[in-house]
This record gives sequence, structure tokens and C-alpha cells, in this order.
Amino acid sequence: MRNPGPDNGRSAQSLAGQSDSKTVISVVFLQARLDRGREMPKSVNKVILVGNVGKDPEVRYSQSGTPVANFSLATNERFKDRNDEWQERTEWHSIVAWQRLAEIVGEYVAKGSKLYVEGKIQTSSWEDRQSGERKYRTEIVARDLLLLGPRENGGGDHQGPTSDDHERQRSQATSSESVDEDIPF
Repeated sequence: MRNPGPDNGRSAQSLAGQSDSKTVISVVFLQARLDRGREMPKSVNKVILVGNVGKDPEVRYSQSGTPVANFSLATNERFKDRNDEWQERTEWHSIVAWQRLAEIVGEYVAKGSKLYVEGKIQTSSWEDRQSGERKYRTEIVARDLLLLGPRENGGGDHQGPTSDDHERQRSQATSSESVDEDIPF
């Protein structure tokens, strides 16, 4: 049997005589959204991580030529234990990136890079060929990522301009040149 909720099965109209108009509008709105069904998501699978890359990413290509990058990301948590002592816990996450994002990871991400990763959690299973037992792997499938720190560790062969290069360019600008050309607004 369906749980009638906090109004014990009464309609929004019967609540009108007993509550203020704000409550009635909220109940009606909620009831309308539930009735339509498609407006409220049934579930959400979203992961946001900020951490440091554990080792240089491994970029491979599938049989169809699709690039895929795998790397580990460490997140740290600081908390006080029962004795009021600070403790630190590190959690390691397996990250996988596909297509253009995988190429970007291979080019710009290296061990120690600080990253913001947004994606979904995914668990896959397979049967081990040697033991015959069922194995599981849980990983984060990246949809988006941002490099948060300087590119000092320099992922891949690409060496982009450093902040020192930008400072040199600014100091070389003459007084008639506009230094603000790089500002996008």
C-alpha cells in the first residue's frame, strides 16, 4: 500500500482550511510534480572529487581507436578522533576518461597534479580466468576535469607558457600596448 505521506491522505484542498496559503501552495506543487513523474529524477549518479594524481596517467586506444586514460586520484580527509587528536585519511579513486578527455589527460596531467574531476561512479564485473571467481572494479568515469595547480610537473610532452613567461611578456610590453588584452571581459 502506498504511504499517503504527512497529510494522512487528505487532499491539498482540505489542508487549505487548516494551514496558511504558503503550505497549501507547497503541497499542491509537490503533488503536481509527483503526479507527472518525469520531472523528478528517480536517481542521481554524480561524483565530484578534488585531489592529487597518484602516478602518471596511462593512455591506451581501444580496438576501434577510441582513446582511454586511466589514473589514480588521492583525496584526503582530516578529522578529530575520539581522543580529540587530528587524524588524516587518504582515499584512492580509480579514474577513467574517454575520447578527447583521455587525450587531454595524457597531454596535461602528471603524477602530483591537483585536479577537479566530475563524473559518475561505475562498477564492472568479470570472471577471473585463472581462479574462476567473480571480480569487481569500481571506478569514476570522468565527464569533466580541471587542472587546479600550476603545470610544474608538466604532463606529456607539451610545455605551455608558465607564469614566468607571462610576466616577461607583460614587462616587455611598451606603455602604448594594452596589457589587458588577455582579459576576456
